[in-house]
Amino acid sequence: MTDPKAVAHQSFRLIENGDVELAEQIDGVYGARMTGGGFGGCTIALVQTARVEEFQTRVGEGYERSTGRKPEIYICSAADGVGRVA
Repeated sequence: MTDPKAVAHQSFRLIENGDVELAEQIDGVYGARMTGGGFGGCTIALVQTARVEEFQTRVGEGYERSTGRKPEIYICSAADGVGRVA
């Protein structure tokens, strides 16, 4: 049986050392960071709207090459923070 902690650590290393660095090399990416590494991990990246498609393609292909798994990439926009409801 595979040790779940070992699998989580391996996926963390793949994302932290590969895909974050790849993401930050794409023009229009302001920065990318790893989060949630103990649960398979994910990255959060700030990307110019005009570069989102290139980002999805390059990071998606790089991740799939590294892991053999197709990533899920979610696009979202920033919104106003918490505020008083009138």
